[in-house]
Amino acid sequence: MQPGYLSTQMIDDEPRSMTEAAHQNRQGIVALWVGVLKQAIRDFYGVGFVPTFELRSRSIVRFHKDAKAWFESDRTECPSFLWVCEILNLDPAYIRKSVFSGSVNVNFEESTDCQG
Repeated sequence: MQPGYLSTQMIDDEPRSMTEAAHQNRQGIVALWVGVLKQAIRDFYGVGFVPTFELRSRSIVRFHKDAKAWFESDRTECPSFLWVCEILNLDPAYIRKSVFSGSVNVNFEESTDCQG
């Protein structure tokens, strides 16, 4: 696996007995939590839009601190980092290491895959 690569493909395949509606619902849930993870990574690195320089500098610091605390938390309930990793079947230690080492590319494509 290459650094910075998170994908919904990592999620266990759904059982064949799952109905189409349930499958679509699961994909929607996966897309939601992949989006949360992607936004946390963007916040950690200070990537995003804030209209003015003054607001942007204060927001970047606040967003970074909040994202760092989220990634470092040992909480396991929804919507904690560890819970999101559990839902997405991702290794939290690998994700933390990738984020904190700077090996994640934050220029995500707009899709359900987290590939930088």
